[in-house]
Amino acid sequence: MSHDFLSFFLAWQAAPRRVGAIAPSSEALAELITSEITPASGPIIELGPGTGVFTYKLLQRGLKQQDLTLVEYGSEFVPKLQLRFPGARVLWMDASRMTSHRIAEPKSIGAVVSGLPLLTMPARKVLAILGGSFHFLKPNGAFYQFTYGIRCPIRRSILDRLGLKATRLDHVVRNIPPATVYKLTRRAPWRITSEGRQVVRAPPIIESSACAPARKVGVPVSMLETVQTIHRTASERVSSIIAAHLEASTATLMSSRCSPSPIRWPVDSLSLAMPSRQSGPNADG
Repeated sequence: MSHDFLSFFLAWQAAPRRVGAIAPSSEALAELITSEITPASGPIIELGPGTGVFTYKLLQRGLKQQDLTLVEYGSEFVPKLQLRFPGARVLWMDASRMTSHRIAEPKSIGAVVSGLPLLTMPARKVLAILGGSFHFLKPNGAFYQFTYGIRCPIRRSILDRLGLKATRLDHVVRNIPPATVYKLTRRAPWRITSEGRQVVRAPPIIESSACAPARKVGVPVSMLETVQTIHRTASERVSSIIAAHLEASTATLMSSRCSPSPIRWPVDSLSLAMPSRQSGPNADG
C-alpha cells in the first residue's frame, strides 16, 4: 500500500476528470462510508474502488470477497484489485453501462458503495449510473456516495426523476481533501390518505438544500453543539475551497495539454515597475 499515493497521483495526472482525486481515500472516510454495512447487507457493488481502501474496510465489516463486485474503469487499478482481492469479482468497465452488461440480477444487491466523482460528471452519465445501481438494489437497498463539495453531488432534478432521497451522514476532516458522505434511498412513491382513500404522490424529499438533516425549531443548543456546528461549517468551507482549487488545477492541466503554450514577448521592465501617469482616479495603486 506504500505506493498507492504515487500511483493514484499519476493516474489523476493522466486522467483528472475520471479519477477525481489526487490521493486515495483515508481510513476515516472508509470507516464512515461503510458504517451502516453489515455482513447481512451483501452482496455489495463497489464503483470506482481505485486501490481498494473501501474494499478492505468492507472485508473488515465481515463481508466475504465472494460477495463483492468491483467495477473499475481505470486500467491502472484493475490488476492491483485482482491481485489484492482474488476472491472478488473485478469488472473492467464503465459504471454507466452496468445495466446493459447485466452484472447482477435485478433487486439482488444490498448496497452500492461509490467512489466515483459524480460531481464532475455530466447529468446524463450520473443518471445512468444511479439508474443502473437502483435497478440492481433491493427495495431497501442504499447507495453511498462521498463528495468534496459542501452540497449533495446529485442534482435535485435527477433525484426527482429517479424517485430518490438523499441523506447526509457526516463530514470527515481527516481526508485529502475533507469529504462528506451521503446516503441515497428510494422514496415512498405514493401515499394513501384517509379522506376517501385518495392517492396522493409524495412530495420530493431532499433533506435541506445541502442534503443535511433539518434541525428542530425551539430546541436549545448546548455549547458543545455550537462548537461542533462551527467546526463542521469551517471544515465544509475548507472542503469547498480545496475542491475549487482541485477543479481549477484540473482545468488548467487539461487546457495546457490541448492548447499550445502562448508566445511570450519581451516586456520593458521599467514600464512595469512605474505606474502610468495617465491612470484614472479608479485605477489601483
